[in-house]
Amino acid sequence: MTIRDTQLKFKGDPGLRRSTLGLVVHHSANASATDTAKSINEYHQNNNGWIGIGYHFVILPDGTVERGRPQHWIGAHCPGVNSTHIGVCLSGCFTGHRQPTQAQLEALAELWALLSDRYGWSKRDESLSGHRDHYATECPGPNLYDKLPEIRKMGREGTTSIVDIEGLGKFSYKMIDDKSYISVRDLAATMTMSIDTTGWPHIRLFRE
Repeated sequence: MTIRDTQLKFKGDPGLRRSTLGLVVHHSANASATDTAKSINEYHQNNNGWIGIGYHFVILPDGTVERGRPQHWIGAHCPGVNSTHIGVCLSGCFTGHRQPTQAQLEALAELWALLSDRYGWSKRDESLSGHRDHYATECPGPNLYDKLPEIRKMGREGTTSIVDIEGLGKFSYKMIDDKSYISVRDLAATMTMSIDTTGWPHIRLFRE
């Protein structure tokens, strides 16, 4: 998962959440799926008269996660839970024949898992909900809402990508904040080396 900083400008400060109980999923309801954190920020300011984007994260069709409203701020995405829940919006409209991309589903699963670890949700079902669970709306669209059980399963099991490093082989990796992370045990096994962790957090690879 790649999380991209956006450096958005806001017209005020809504205050800090006192508790964080879960992640609420939305769709942007734009069939062209061209919405970004920047464009949503401008729309929420110019059309809604808000201080800026109401969501804390936006997931693009290629799976890139963009930062929206600062994560610790009260949101403006779902009446009743704005002060207790983080909001994420997937770019697109998931009604009729339109579906979220696989990259979006995987990114959402990883984001939920990351936030669950950070806030102590223990990946409980209720910590990942749809907008319609809290408010009378079709959002996030039936084709995304119906996939929430699958997304929870993916988040619990973990999602990885594969990279082929010339001369070494193929490795599983995860992207977090534009950095790729490869298992040091996988790397050591491929290079037929042993691991010494007695100096943790420093790790030494060596051949016996």
